[in-house]
Amino acid sequence: MQRNLVVKQLLNGKNKHFTAEDLYDEMKFKKKNISLATIYNTLHSFVEKKILKLVSVKEGKAIFCTNMNNHYHFFNRKTGKLIDIPYEKIKIKNLPKPPKGTKIDNIEITINLNTKN
Repeated sequence: MQRNLVVKQLLNGKNKHFTAEDLYDEMKFKKKNISLATIYNTLHSFVEKKILKLVSVKEGKAIFCTNMNNHYHFFNRKTGKLIDIPYEKIKIKNLPKPPKGTKIDNIEITINLNTKN
């Protein structure tokens, strides 16, 4: 039942970035009774099932991403905002060979931003 609340909140057709705390605050505002632990568990379950992406940014902060297409991110350290970069905007060349018996499964790129002085 509570998992359904999380699904309804996420599946509004828009790609977005959020923390578990953001979602918890949204649910409280809408007077939905759900614990932060349930939200964390549900979101991590969705990541395992490849329904959400998890982007780790500064100091281990976890931001969830609903855009499951191949893409990368800008992360603004001052605002905490994550911004999508289309996949085709970054070209990766000269990757090293992976260790014997392994293959490259995924490449994640997060470009950290600071404001200009």
